[in-house]
Amino acid sequence: MELFIKILDWLLKYSSLLAIALSIWAIYRTRRTARWGKVKTSCRYESNLSKEVSRLVQSGPAALLVEITNIGPEEINILSLKGKYRDGSKNCIPLRDLKTKLGVSERLKRSILPIDEAGGAYDGFQNENEAELVDLWFEDTYGRKHKLRGVKKYLRKMRKNVI
Repeated sequence: MELFIKILDWLLKYSSLLAIALSIWAIYRTRRTARWGKVKTSCRYESNLSKEVSRLVQSGPAALLVEITNIGPEEINILSLKGKYRDGSKNCIPLRDLKTKLGVSERLKRSILPIDEAGGAYDGFQNENEAELVDLWFEDTYGRKHKLRGVKKYLRKMRKNVI
């Protein structure tokens, strides 16, 4: 009888830990087997240089072109394009596109200019404190970050052209 009480006491103490461990395993298994859309991201730097006679002339401001393409079996919702700035702050950069739900093989493009030509204000390249972008990524409704390859190198290149 005393052994039964010890076993029951042990079960009462450690049942909550067992329940938490089983819950974590169930969440992990569900996320691993879920059929979410898979994406492919790309990033490229465009300097807007044109050749005139024997020299190169910049015809417009340099731009960073970012793109996300859904290549997976299901559709995906892109929430935002987020950036981290030199002062440590993070900010959402507007996508300018009402259609953020991407079906299979659909893409979403966004260009980031150092200076907005219409108003002269910085278009996501700098925040309100005039700190420049140092990193950039897309975020979807599942909270996944989709990093852009080479974005840090291109942002450094853009920073050299702006300053």
